[in-house]
Amino acid sequence: MSMCSNRMTRDLGSRRPLGRQRFRNTFNTFTGIDGSWRTDTWAITAFWYHPVRRHPGDRADLADHARHFDRSYNGFWFVGAHAARKSGRRHVEWTLLNLRDDDAFANRDRNLTTLGLRLRREPAPGTWDYDLDFALQAGSSRGGIAPTSRRLDHFTGFIYAEAGHHFGGPWQTRLVGQFNVAGGDRDPADGDSDRYDGNFGVRVFDYGPTGIYGAFSRSNTAFLRLRLFPRPSADTRLRVALAHYRLSSALDRHATSALNDPTGHSGRDLGIQLEFRAQYRFMPRLSGTVGGAFLSPGDYLEDAPARTHSPRNTRYVYAEATLRF
Repeated sequence: MSMCSNRMTRDLGSRRPLGRQRFRNTFNTFTGIDGSWRTDTWAITAFWYHPVRRHPGDRADLADHARHFDRSYNGFWFVGAHAARKSGRRHVEWTLLNLRDDDAFANRDRNLTTLGLRLRREPAPGTWDYDLDFALQAGSSRGGIAPTSRRLDHFTGFIYAEAGHHFGGPWQTRLVGQFNVAGGDRDPADGDSDRYDGNFGVRVFDYGPTGIYGAFSRSNTAFLRLRLFPRPSADTRLRVALAHYRLSSALDRHATSALNDPTGHSGRDLGIQLEFRAQYRFMPRLSGTVGGAFLSPGDYLEDAPARTHSPRNTRYVYAEATLRF
């Protein structure tokens, strides 16, 4: 059993409900307390956090290279518990989360409870594996950040399903098919909110590179995706992914671009994205990675109102080195 009280990061289960960022150059950090209890078959974690807001956060301060200390707020908290049971290669996980913010800063005054269930089977050479991740989310939030904005009832969900096969052999190749739907608002005028809130989850492994790219998020988004994981040597890891992304609801906005067509006439097609990554370990503590993404925009990005420019194919390339101490 262990307990911690400090400013910290945390990985929870699949890292979709809560996770430490490992791609972008900023972290989701928290001030609070958590505790964990583990046995050979069970792992249980509970926490009470005040999420830390990164400052500066507005465009004018960023353009002016202003410097401010990050801070947490008493009225902004994130509470939850996670339990996982392992039996051989099979795992079952349960998650209960509550996110609440108030008027300490501009926000939508969310009071959201998320209940999650995950079933998975670990990959192994010559066998099939799977990963099923479900969540229901309920509560209330405002329709905008203004204090006078209409308060909306909130009920939505998230589903992720993956099936993979590990072929073994010299390259230890694994092929994975993925399906995902994160809820979108089906009728923006009905007084309810059906748009899934991703809390503080990690999205790079489902939606591609984040940081300054970040084309998609775990909100009003659905995809079909194929991923290939060859491993030519013990020090080399490769990854290729091809995905088709769509809006879950054509009437709701696209979360990362803020494009919105409340008529639904622009359709749902966000585009096709190809990703690649190559990682090599030069020595036990030093590794290097190169990767990138190519996005061919779909009809929605081409036709949605209020576009500031004509959509074009997007190319994103990155390189990084990691030194572990």
